[in-house]
Amino acid sequence: MPKKQKKRRATTVLSRNAQSMTEAEYWSKVRNTLRKAFAYWKPAQEALKQAEFGTRTNPKTGRQKKVYRCALCGEVDFIEEMQIDHIDPCGALRSAEEVAPFLERLTCEDSSKYQLLHKACHQAKTNEGRKSND
Repeated sequence: MPKKQKKRRATTVLSRNAQSMTEAEYWSKVRNTLRKAFAYWKPAQEALKQAEFGTRTNPKTGRQKKVYRCALCGEVDFIEEMQIDHIDPCGALRSAEEVAPFLERLTCEDSSKYQLLHKACHQAKTNEGRKSND
């Protein structure tokens, strides 16, 4: 079965990847690839260790598993429900000129510039930051 194509507005300019991607799709792919490449950045992992809050029994396996405290709401949960957040956002990446500043923010060397948040808390913080920038 062929892959379903995204519907685009008639005014969308396909300028990347042999005219199959928009500029926004291209830079989104670059941004996501960079984030994945630096997912295990040591200062960010140090922030993860600092958020450890003991262990609890995992209801799925019956075994003890580490739990972590959310820096925003203070609740404790398993790592699957958490994400590492840059306290100072990495920001947008929409052009080649923004690559170096984005990488500087993404790969901050100070572990105090990272915090662990629930996925929902992280999304709420991100949305709030986007609103204030508009």
